[in-house]
Amino acid sequence: MVDEKLLAKIHNLFKLAEGNTNENEAQNAMLKAQQLMAQNGIEQSEVHQILKPKEVISENASEFGRLSWWEKNLGSIITRNFRCEIYISKAKSGGSIVFLGLKDDVQLAKMVYNFSVVAIQNDTVNFIKKYKKYNVVYNVGIKNDFMRGWLQGLDSKYKEQVSKNGWGLILVKDPLVQAEFNKMHLCKGQSSSVSRGHDSNVYGRGFEQGKNFNSPVGALN
Repeated sequence: MVDEKLLAKIHNLFKLAEGNTNENEAQNAMLKAQQLMAQNGIEQSEVHQILKPKEVISENASEFGRLSWWEKNLGSIITRNFRCEIYISKAKSGGSIVFLGLKDDVQLAKMVYNFSVVAIQNDTVNFIKKYKKYNVVYNVGIKNDFMRGWLQGLDSKYKEQVSKNGWGLILVKDPLVQAEFNKMHLCKGQSSSVSRGHDSNVYGRGFEQGKNFNSPVGALN
């Protein structure tokens, strides 16, 4: 049986990471919690199960409106790494990205998602300004090349962390989450058509930016 004191320590570290406005302290707390879980073979579901009842929730990660292809892709990357499922809720005003998972996982995933949205938008705006300054021709495909690279860079960073720290089991979705998602019988949406500039240099710049992204919370260093 897992030591309840150890579970309590891990739980408190997660809480410290979630409620801390100090970026370094939040990251250190999250990494320490994940390290203890990996070293002792503890899954996050065990922490939830011992210390409080599990609660599966769905929360909107974005406002209703026209969703860009990159918002959906970013949401998929985040949910894969924070034990959540993702789906699109539709209304007359457009669509909204929804995260489904254990309450703490969803709240953490939303926080990281929101930071990531701001980061990719700012990085893209700054890149385009520099690109237009030194290049005569610009089109939306160039912008998409950069954003595709950014997203792949972020995804690569997560995969490296998981492999390096052995967090594969920690990221397995809780059976209650999977069961709740399956009960919804959602239809698979169509893939968005994305124009490309086919500029490998631009893609590479985006990849570098995405891989260097630092989140104030979550598993990113």
